[in-house]
Amino acid sequence: MAQPDTLRASAAHQAILQRAQRLAEKGDPAGARDQLIRAIRAAPDIADYHGFLSQAEFALGHLDAAEAAARQALALRPTDPELHGWLARVLRRNGHKIAAMACYRAALRLQPGHWSAAELPDIRAEIAASVQHWHLPMLADTPRNDAFDTALRALVRPTDIVLDIGTGTGLLAMMAARAGAAHVYACEMDPALADLAVEIIRRNGLAERISVIAKASTDLVVGADIPAPASLLVTETFDSLLIGEGALATIADARARLLTPDAKVIPAAGRIMGQLVSAPMLRQVHPLRTIAGFDLSALTELGLPKRFHPLMPGLEHWTPLSAPTELLRIGFEGDVPASRHWAADLAVTQGGTAEALLLWLELEMGDGALLSAAPGGSVRHWNPVVYLLDDDLDVTPGSAARVSTRLNGLTLEFTLA
Repeated sequence: MAQPDTLRASAAHQAILQRAQRLAEKGDPAGARDQLIRAIRAAPDIADYHGFLSQAEFALGHLDAAEAAARQALALRPTDPELHGWLARVLRRNGHKIAAMACYRAALRLQPGHWSAAELPDIRAEIAASVQHWHLPMLADTPRNDAFDTALRALVRPTDIVLDIGTGTGLLAMMAARAGAAHVYACEMDPALADLAVEIIRRNGLAERISVIAKASTDLVVGADIPAPASLLVTETFDSLLIGEGALATIADARARLLTPDAKVIPAAGRIMGQLVSAPMLRQVHPLRTIAGFDLSALTELGLPKRFHPLMPGLEHWTPLSAPTELLRIGFEGDVPASRHWAADLAVTQGGTAEALLLWLELEMGDGALLSAAPGGSVRHWNPVVYLLDDDLDVTPGSAARVSTRLNGLTLEFTLA
């Protein structure tokens, strides 16, 4: 920010700014703020009043007020690189990193070599950290994208208010808008990702039809964040075993508070498929005993999870011993349970010793369409998961193994008999 001795203002204005600055330097930003607010009431078109007010609000921790004051200063003096740089700092502290980066760049366009150049690499790194490693593979998963796009085109009506929970980069929200929704409300709890979605939506010419809300869906309020209950919910907040990202609780909350009673949900249901497999090399790690001649059983005593990614060493040699079978199914257009028990019989198709259950996610997209992460399929965003059994299970063709599945919040347990 420019200092008072360089401001092109009247002597009276400079005196006000100097008094406010002295108060701030003496540790009284509240006094500086109050003096600047009085000055703005008398002369609302002085950019420096708003700029210094922003600094005072920032010192008090009032980030929204600091941002509003900085924006007002910039509206009055839009070619000042110092104001662009200061707004960038406020936005960055307030979690709006994409908007902050744009302000840093604006300062540099106005003044090459501006101090913003030193802070730009850090903001880029912070943004990159927010776009987690799974976003790009997810966005590149064409079968997944096509399934959601097809479902939205089939179900969206011109009168629909669509709620997109966990919008990320805004892809599903833009699909819903393209499908003809009256308006889309896209919520994203990560502020940096929410800013990124705003920019992507703007570049695609859909800013007037999509509102991005930087909140968790459980914090949304009908009448404040969204004008009325939504008539269609679209969400892709599922992990490889359906529940890990809290999707069930999120959908249940949305059904209770944010949707019309007859609202459609995409996907309409989720299920976990499973089959017995022989993967003897996995017995090296569960239960973990000896590796390379060393006793590593202490890890087993910690009770480490039984779920492992199927591409770990040795798993590429797994052999199916039973037919794929639905182990659980949860519909999203009715009551969504927080806990429940299922039982299913797996028909054994090949004799052998089963060391594990191989599990994968399937989403019902409507009209019989299925998005499946079955092993060997084209969907890559979700990986099949191995659940290692406590004890080997010998099976013979024509027999059946009963699997009991228990859901308790974010925990799934599988028991075989």
